[in-house]
Amino acid sequence: IDGLEGVLSEKSYHTDPNNPDTDGDGLGDLQEILLGTDPRNADTDFDLVLDGDEYHRFHTNPHLADSDYDGLEDYEELFFWHSNPNLRDSDADRICDGQEVLKYDTDPMDEDTDDDGLTDYDEIFKYRTNPFNPDTDSDGLRDYEEVTIYLTDPLNWDTDGDSILYPNEYGEMTWPMSDGDEVFKFKTNPARSDTDNDGLSDSIELYLGSGRIPRSVLEPIPLNATNPDTDGDGLLD
Repeated sequence: IDGLEGVLSEKSYHTDPNNPDTDGDGLGDLQEILLGTDPRNADTDFDLVLDGDEYHRFHTNPHLADSDYDGLEDYEELFFWHSNPNLRDSDADRICDGQEVLKYDTDPMDEDTDDDGLTDYDEIFKYRTNPFNPDTDSDGLRDYEEVTIYLTDPLNWDTDGDSILYPNEYGEMTWPMSDGDEVFKFKTNPARSDTDNDGLSDSIELYLGSGRIPRSVLEPIPLNATNPDTDGDGLLD
């Protein structure tokens, strides 16, 4: 009613009687009054999204800057992070969008930010691995492979500790054996230091047969780290 739109009446909404949408937000003045939004403010909740767009286009709450209470305002979700402003956890990884963006820096639209097979939630809260690095310990095995296939420690490059750590004549580790090396190079068990249970660690067997020891000191001994009796004489290596 025009009388309720002007400025003379105490009950006036102070809207423009000559403009059905005083604030130009895409919602008619009467519609705003019925919805409880401000017909003289195009963005009632100050979230940088017009009330009309919130109601008609995005179906967000024009009364709340953060419709889903996830810690990110609707504008941020719609136009910057491209997450769902009506869903606290857009990628269903059990971490709310606000925490992913503001605390962990993970992708709120990808449940597995580093694509290693483990969800961000599992990496952060269960395994304490790096959700940005598919191989947290840089051992040549992806975090997912370590915890689900090989049962190795994704935070320890040499789970069974069978590397020969003391330095050689070049100041380098004498015989490093990462979990990845054991699986792909030597075919030994990365979770057991003595794969064939013959009393010699995998690294000792491989080192003795490597030829790296000067022949003046010791001739190479071709031992098989996956065979407890390499020469088949009935005695363990």
